Amino acid sequence: MTRFIKTLIFFLLTLVIFSSCKKTNAPTDGQLVAAKLRSVLGNPIGRQVYVYSVSSGQELYAGPIADLGADGQLTIQAATDGTRIFNLETLVYYTVSNTGVLFLYF
Repeated sequence: MTRFIKTLIFFLLTLVIFSSCKKTNAPTDGQLVAAKLRSVLGNPIGRQVYVYSVSSGQELYAGPIADLGADGQLTIQAATDGTRIFNLETLVYYTVSNTGVLFLYF
């Protein structure tokens, strides 16, 4: 009986400790990058973007921005290749030309 009571007390204390832990909903890296791009570009819909690979230096995709989601996803619409979605968490760096063209390097 004593063992049962000790086990029960241990379980209840464990439950109290873990339920009192503070839970945070911190934004992901992709969400932070999307917010930064939105602050730099304003409304980015329709803005021309070129996506490059950092490792190979080749152009991966080009077209106007269809959507810059709050979830860290960038959707690019091109007439020939259809729609492409990029996760901004894997973005290495970006540049914006003085004409407003966006260059992303993944």
